[in-house]
Amino acid sequence: MALCLALALTGACSDDSNGDAKAVNLSERTVPNAIAAFQSAEGPGCGEGDCTQHLRRLVGDIRALGQAMYAAPNGEQTFAKPLKIVKDMERELPGNESAEVDDFAREPALSAARALKQWIANNPKTQ
Repeated sequence: MALCLALALTGACSDDSNGDAKAVNLSERTVPNAIAAFQSAEGPGCGEGDCTQHLRRLVGDIRALGQAMYAAPNGEQTFAKPLKIVKDMERELPGNESAEVDDFAREPALSAARALKQWIANNPKTQ
């Protein structure tokens, strides 16, 4: 899990299966672009129904945000708190990084999204 998370943060394990996660090209994988993609996925959500599609996109965009932050100059230091949020989400998700994202991911993904949204609001210079 830790190895795949490290690889995911560098882009080697990113999941773009079936177009569920919004793909961010390596040349476009900047923190502001990843924040914009995350904020667009984080929108209204799915209520109490089947959230699989929404969760896949949200988890994919959170992972892409982590990848962009990790790849940024001094990213591990500059983005220590949001990277910890991403790592904590990964640790709470059932299975491994490439596992199917389903309703079991709801709470870890939504909790991470709330924490990241708060961090972004408190750090407007990152956008």
